[in-house]
Amino acid sequence: MIMLPISSRDQDRLERSLNPNETACYGESNNDQIGEMAAITTAVVAIAAVILGWITIEIACKPCLEQGRNAIDRALDPNYDPDSAHNPSPAAANEPLLRDDQPAPSAPPAPKIA
Repeated sequence: MIMLPISSRDQDRLERSLNPNETACYGESNNDQIGEMAAITTAVVAIAAVILGWITIEIACKPCLEQGRNAIDRALDPNYDPDSAHNPSPAAANEPLLRDDQPAPSAPPAPKIA
């Protein structure tokens, strides 16, 4: 193997790069500190992106999400009977279907299909 002479400055740089536990000097930053800050910055940006995405979906799909949440609440309600066609409120259950002054609806008979 051929050994080439190197300057003392290059020798110092080589020794510092081989020893990562030694702190940097001469205004040079330590690669471990830079990597740690980059990881923290990346994590903060990713968390912010997830939060903004969640808010965007909540705003854009609000009607659909509300219907879904209501359906889930109804399904988990022990007093809800899915077999009944209509679950009227207690006040509506005591009201008559037609008032006395209201005429019954009438429609002409449907034509026969040949």
